[in-house]
Amino acid sequence: MQTMVQWLNTTLLCLAGLCLMGMVFLACSNMVLRFFGHPVKGTFELMGFLGAMVGALALSGTQAGKGHIVISMFQDRFPARMRLGLDVLTSLICLAFFGLVAWQTWDLALSIREFEEVSETLQIIYYPFVLVVCLGVIALVLQIFVELVLLVGDRSRGGAS
Repeated sequence: MQTMVQWLNTTLLCLAGLCLMGMVFLACSNMVLRFFGHPVKGTFELMGFLGAMVGALALSGTQAGKGHIVISMFQDRFPARMRLGLDVLTSLICLAFFGLVAWQTWDLALSIREFEEVSETLQIIYYPFVLVVCLGVIALVLQIFVELVLLVGDRSRGGAS
């Protein structure tokens, strides 16, 4: 499972990079074309969609690379068993929270699809973008689950404390 999640993280990070490149291209194109009096219609909408996808698709890879902010100045002073307990508790809370976020994002996407909502300027059907965000959150949940299994497995075998 760890290998599958690593592959998923890498794939999603590559997709996030492509979305980011799209944002850069769109911003540069809009600036140049605006200079000539023909700005790209819907740039604000497209930048929002692409930005949401960049952030969501990078979540699990950032978690895997320990790129999120961690404040551990107090936790480092605790005994190893207490640190393990706190790490497990934190992981369980994160699993529950992001599981709920994934579920609600999925429901939101289906609701948008059901009511056939479209973006304001370009009239783009945008529930697929919400589904991509949901995919990013689900990948984060999988990454946290793998880390939790490895954490508990390593500690139960007498791994580093």
